[in-house]
Amino acid sequence: MRNNGPLPVTLRGVSRDWLGQYEDFAPLAAPVAGLDGGDGFQSIGVDFSGTPIEPVVLDSGDERLVGVEFRTTDDRADACERWVDGSAVRWEAVTIAWHWLYFGHETELAFLVPIDFMAPTDRDCA
Repeated sequence: MRNNGPLPVTLRGVSRDWLGQYEDFAPLAAPVAGLDGGDGFQSIGVDFSGTPIEPVVLDSGDERLVGVEFRTTDDRADACERWVDGSAVRWEAVTIAWHWLYFGHETELAFLVPIDFMAPTDRDCA
């Protein structure tokens, strides 16, 4: 996430409303948390620590990596029963929450590459 504006903004991370819509959803995979990836692109190539993101002020031109933790099913038999070979769950974007002055905002941010979680194949289920 990059602040391209002239004034500081507070990055709150992945929208709680966006995450909340998947709490009772039992798909092949679902987002469960926003993670703090550190300052800008200096952190690329470094493993995320899994630390939940806390609000952070981004001055004009500052960048912060934001990660998304997904949880997948660990029940192969259930996945084999419920999902068809070749099907998948795709996530193309995440909603990021931020505020400026006293106003909250949310921005949908597309992943550079969509994230796909593939169903087990017939071979996996045999």
